[in-house]
Amino acid sequence: MITVYLSGEQGMVTAAPDPLAALAAGGAVWVYLFEPTPDEERAVEAALAIDAPTPLERAALEESSRFYEEHGALFLTATLLGRRTEGAFVSGPVPFLLKRGTLVTVRNVKPRAFEIGRSRAS
Repeated sequence: MITVYLSGEQGMVTAAPDPLAALAAGGAVWVYLFEPTPDEERAVEAALAIDAPTPLERAALEESSRFYEEHGALFLTATLLGRRTEGAFVSGPVPFLLKRGTLVTVRNVKPRAFEIGRSRAS
């Protein structure tokens, strides 16, 4: 799933009704990928001229290589604790990419902080 947030009137952040069109038009503040398909990842990579780490690359990152710069983009990968529908919590890598004022997050876990951040951003 891909959600693109745009800066609106008086600094309000709103989700674009058509995320791929909004991404192509530019001006995204936050591109939020949750369990993205390969096509969604490719669309974001093409729009922002970045190479987002694949799920295998995210999981294999060593502590010493979790923060780096590449082609004008800053990359930070954090291991966050997420919720499950049932059972114990689960942890997983969550990359944060910043390029030209656009934040991109890619995740497969459900940390509560993302839900709080989305509501506060609006």
